[in-house]
Order: sequence, then structure tokens, then C-alpha cells
Amino acid sequence: MDVVYLDFSKAFDKVDHNILLHKLKDLQINGKTLQWIQNFLEDRSQRVVVNGRLSKPHPVISGVPQGSVLGPLLFLVLIGDIDEHVLHSIVASFADDTRVTNGIKSDQDAAHLQNDLFQIYGWSQRNNMTFNSVKFELMRYGKDDQLKETSNYVTPEWEQIETKEAIKDLGITLQNNLSFKQHITNIAESAKRMSAWVFRTFYTRERLPLMTLYKSLVRPLLEYA
Repeated sequence: MDVVYLDFSKAFDKVDHNILLHKLKDLQINGKTLQWIQNFLEDRSQRVVVNGRLSKPHPVISGVPQGSVLGPLLFLVLIGDIDEHVLHSIVASFADDTRVTNGIKSDQDAAHLQNDLFQIYGWSQRNNMTFNSVKFELMRYGKDDQLKETSNYVTPEWEQIETKEAIKDLGITLQNNLSFKQHITNIAESAKRMSAWVFRTFYTRERLPLMTLYKSLVRPLLEYA
């Protein structure tokens, strides 16, 4: 099983308003609702302060406002058809994190995965989205080392995608041997560092404040995933 992790370059800032509005129309979102979303996106400007001096306003011609409820939803509308021409692989997205997965039994399966990647690269060009291909990563599950050596995958610039033994996927450290040892070690180390910070920062050793700090700062690190 080969999994390619893709990375968008400034994903939320690159959303093309015209393309997004056309996709909303295709989803039968029209009338005042569409006009309201258009007003939400357009006629925005940004300014920069350097050494106490304020720049002139500059129009914001792309992107969705971050920190809003609508922003991530509109981004999902934009990338909703990213797998439209993908024939053999499974494409999964969580916000701007996207991975492409295919079972590999032969070189032909690897070629299918590469062709699906090319389809996604073409989608990014049509939708004015840019990939940060330097951050592409490949995870390969399975014991067929010969098959792994004969099949490689490339970025839009035809650079080989780097193979990793461990990858962090939505907060979970995955290993190519299907062990969670590294993930468990990372969680334990993170909790130990936070516990040490609590003891360095707070002089009290009273039970109630320490339990409050543990439940709010340390325990969530241990319980997530």
C-alpha cells in the first residue's frame, strides 16, 4: 500500500474567488445566498505597518478569511472535485491535508497511482492552486522490497517524492511497519515535557492546583489519539 501526502502552498490564501463562486452555482447555491457569500469574500483590503508607518490599502483578490466559520467550508467546496478524474486511487482530504492511496501488487498499480497524481496536478493548475512539492511525502506499507525499488513517484516538477519511514498524519505518527511505538513514545515525551514545565513554573505542590494543571495541560496530551 503506497500513500502519497500532498501539500498545498498557502492553501487558504490561494482560493480563486471566481472559480469558487462558479462551483457554488454548480451546487445550486444561487440568489441572495450566493450574493451574500460573494460580498463576504470580495472588496477586502489589507495594510502593513513597518516601523510605525502604515502602507496604502492593497486589494485582497484571493483567499478565504481565516478564523471564520465559512472559510474552511468554502475551501472544502473548492477542493470537493479534486478526485474527479482519479480512476484507481483513494483521495482523502481534511481541510488542506490531502493524501492519495493505492494498493500496489505490481508495477502497473504503481503506474496507476502516478497517473492519478498527474490528474490531481492538472486539477491544481485548472483551479489556480499551487502545490508545495518539496513537502510531498511517500509512505510505503508492505514487505515486497523489490517492488518498492522498481516503482517511484514524481512531483509536478518531475522530482522524486521522498520516502519516509514515519509520517505525522493529523497528529498520529504512522510507521511503515504498522507499529505505533514511535507515536506512543512521542506522546509520553510530550507529556513529560509539559509536566516538567508545570513543576518549573509553579512553586505550589498543593493537590488541587496541581490536579487542575494536570487535567488542563498534561492529560489532554495523553488522551488524544
